[in-house]
Amino acid sequence: MSDFPRDFGNYTLLAELGRGGMGVVYRAEQKSLGRPVALKILSVAQDWASEETLARFRREGEVMARLAHPDVVAVHDFGVHEERVYIAMELVHGMQLDRYVQSHFPTFEQSLAIVARVARALYHAHGQGIVHRDVKPSNILVDTNGNPKLSDFGLAKVEGAKVSRSGAILGTPVYMSPEQATGEGVDARSDVYGLGAVLYEMLTGAPPYLGTSVESIVHQVVHREPVPPRVVNPKVPIDVETICLRAMEKSRDRRYATALALAEDVERWLQGEPIRARRAGPVERAWKWVRRRRLVAATVLALVLLASGGAAAAVLLSRELGRQKQEAARLRGEQERAREAQRRLEREQFRASRLITLEAEGIQLMRSDRVDEALERFREVVGEEPDLARVRLLKATCHWLLRQHDDADLEFESCLKLKADDAFVWRLRGLNRLDARKFREAVPCYRAAAQIWKVGGADLAARNEDYDILIALVEGCASGRDVLYPRPWLGDYDPGIVLQKRMEEYPVSRRWCMTFRIRTLRYLDMNDSSVVDLLDVFRDHPAVLAHLANFKRYVDTKGLPYADRCLELVPIWPKVWAWRALILKRSAASPPEIDASYGAAIELCPRYGDALYGRADWSKTCGRFEEALADFRRVLDGWDKLRWEEGDVPLIKREAVFDCARCATALGRKKEAVEFLRQAKAKWGVKVNRAELERDDELKPLRDEPEYQEFLKTLP
Repeated sequence: MSDFPRDFGNYTLLAELGRGGMGVVYRAEQKSLGRPVALKILSVAQDWASEETLARFRREGEVMARLAHPDVVAVHDFGVHEERVYIAMELVHGMQLDRYVQSHFPTFEQSLAIVARVARALYHAHGQGIVHRDVKPSNILVDTNGNPKLSDFGLAKVEGAKVSRSGAILGTPVYMSPEQATGEGVDARSDVYGLGAVLYEMLTGAPPYLGTSVESIVHQVVHREPVPPRVVNPKVPIDVETICLRAMEKSRDRRYATALALAEDVERWLQGEPIRARRAGPVERAWKWVRRRRLVAATVLALVLLASGGAAAAVLLSRELGRQKQEAARLRGEQERAREAQRRLEREQFRASRLITLEAEGIQLMRSDRVDEALERFREVVGEEPDLARVRLLKATCHWLLRQHDDADLEFESCLKLKADDAFVWRLRGLNRLDARKFREAVPCYRAAAQIWKVGGADLAARNEDYDILIALVEGCASGRDVLYPRPWLGDYDPGIVLQKRMEEYPVSRRWCMTFRIRTLRYLDMNDSSVVDLLDVFRDHPAVLAHLANFKRYVDTKGLPYADRCLELVPIWPKVWAWRALILKRSAASPPEIDASYGAAIELCPRYGDALYGRADWSKTCGRFEEALADFRRVLDGWDKLRWEEGDVPLIKREAVFDCARCATALGRKKEAVEFLRQAKAKWGVKVNRAELERDDELKPLRDEPEYQEFLKTLP
């Protein structure tokens, strides 16, 4: 059973939204106010939760609660319950910025508008004495209207202290400033750098630095200039690149002095005005060169000064060079090893830059719908760096979009080997299998996603083998999260439109039932022009498409396009698959196609009695008596657990008993056929009379069986 809802002090936990290294975020409701919130709960562990730490955390929580800004996630409450620290925050309906960029492909103008608003939010926090310390895409939420919300103020400090006991690094390496990377003190300009790194990723599709270890990334952050955005994406405007690189200057004194200055420069560009930031000139570029090559620069300067008569300065420089020579002599024994390490580092840096460029090119190609070309870029990256789950996911997505379902499935599997608890990858793998019409194989993917997201009702649906409902529940949960590829009709799927008794068991949508009463649709007069006009308004709604498919299967064979369109929108609807099989039977379609439609219905709802009986009857019609007998037995043996539509269900049971006997007779197993008839009443509650048996032509071969004749004598 699901763990939700459950109580936590003044809050009712409704669903899990996400989890990190130290805590879990839940969708919850504050009981006293009936207010929806996002509740972050941190476990109190003895190795970090000292009285001093908790006191500091409480002070930060109180300051956060006073932050009133439209682009900052509001904090409503802070406290400790059952030895667990919690913060109740505004519930934002949207997704993290990185997912938003990958799914919405914002323009440069839209990206810069988001950065400007986040910069003003940071400036507001800085005015309250708060430095974020962990500005990154996952800490910026974008709501359904495209408005950014900055989150997790102050928490980075606590989380950083927990994971970095050696005292060095607070923040996420790819987005941290050089002063953070070296363990120096941070200030508001450190957040400016972080936001610049976020802007870099929005412009290029990849972070400014890429490496296989924290140490490699930190080294690049401190010592290496980022590849200019226009090198990665030539479409980036020059002034936008200038703004980005100014925010990411190594020296904080050369960055924007405040987050407000960054916001104002971005807004100038958005308004078509000249920006204040200037590109690095020759002198500044030379200074950066000197910083990277101090020994060479000192030697050159000494020669220049000697040539120009600067004797005193030359003496000082000569002493410095002598000291450096002595140091070099001391290290001569390790020189070759140091050179090799330097060569390895340079190769790694070159390779990292190349991989960043390839990944960014691939994302840009995806945005331009050149998916096949994007796939080639991602293939090259994965070939050199197979453990980048992010790029493997992009590669899998390309295969999926190109309808290369088997290749996509293998790539999703590789992603999950790297990160098995990623519900989004499980869900995308399930979608890929749905599109490939591999419904049975899609179910484990959705079960895994449901367990990670703790989707209410999913366990019950899985136990009941109502897999269409399981998938719909997960898709409904996904629609409120930062998903890459939403499938709204799957999330809105209303299983109560048929097999209505299931509705009482699950917390699923009833919108379709309220809009289109199945009985009302069933008895509409299709010859009435007003009815046709009404249906035309909703002609692409799955419920109406399903009704039209069902209606037309009785009057002609033209219902197939309606069924196919319905299943294109909602491929998990077992009833429409069963209707499709009936339409195909009327149109004399090929048996494999009819088998596939029945098979889809049964894979999605193995207890769907109508589909099981329909497939059994179809197999019997085709002369596949062994298959038919197996399905008729499934109908009878699982009778009490089967799902049925409205209809003469007792008659179906009676026919199933007789059909078992008929199939056994056709297979030459006459004793088995007689046994079915003999057990009809005792085992299945079906009465058999002599007259109807004697009229049944399919049972005539039994007449020469002594056991059959003895059985007939016992009947009225």
